[in-house]
Amino acid sequence: MTKVLGLIDGSQHYTPSVVDHLAFAAKALGARAELIHVIGRRDIGSAPADLSGSLDLGARDELLRDLAAHDEQRAKLARKRGHVILSDAAQKLRESGLQDVGEELVLGDLLEAVEKREQGAELLVIGKRGEAADFARMHLGSNVDRIMRHAHVPVLVASRAFRPIEKILVAYDGGQSILKAVDFLRRSPLLKGRQIEIVQASTNSSSSDLERLRADFEASGFEASCKMLQGEPEDAIASECERSDIDLVVVGASGHSRLRAFFVGSTANEIVRKCMRPVLLFR
Repeated sequence: MTKVLGLIDGSQHYTPSVVDHLAFAAKALGARAELIHVIGRRDIGSAPADLSGSLDLGARDELLRDLAAHDEQRAKLARKRGHVILSDAAQKLRESGLQDVGEELVLGDLLEAVEKREQGAELLVIGKRGEAADFARMHLGSNVDRIMRHAHVPVLVASRAFRPIEKILVAYDGGQSILKAVDFLRRSPLLKGRQIEIVQASTNSSSSDLERLRADFEASGFEASCKMLQGEPEDAIASECERSDIDLVVVGASGHSRLRAFFVGSTANEIVRKCMRPVLLFR
């Protein structure tokens, strides 16, 4: 059976939305929903201390024992908190009507945890920002950036609140990743029958490419339209989301020329940061 992974950290701003997006995806795909909460080693360990100074041997040993006890208590509390986060999220998924729900507490590196579990997954859901993100400046969480760059399955970056997904913007750039996204959308039940707006904000493709995609989507049961946008891709796409009341943005993580740097470089974060909508990313 297929599965959908959901990464949650307990953030009050995004964890509920991740759970809602996970529930939506798992239902649409007929998949198992698997919740993952990762406790990083730095979250439970004391910073290394330089004890080579004026402390005598007895005082140093006592300090090391105190630090070890402190770390043990932090780890215990982190595990307890993690189990509560997972239990609450799993209960919410079951209340939404899902029966096949899993939950796992992982100690270690986030990317390693994802790499070990993404095989067989249709999708990975993560919040746009975590607990440590700078909300005032709308910075993305560092973990989001790492996942976007390294995950081998489509990544659904959840917005702050879930809304029913009826209208989808496909940011076409002519690259292999967006073609992979188009193929996924056409064959997968995830978003079947929704409205599709195909947009292009570069000069690397012609309007005939968009028309061909529109026809392909319509042949697959979608209501599709296409549009050429003016301006920088990230700004043009963000504006179009508001103007056309888009519910979900689909982008590829590689393209041609400037758009390649756009989607895999620092500006890749800009489209996720600027669009107040969930973003489905393909590599």
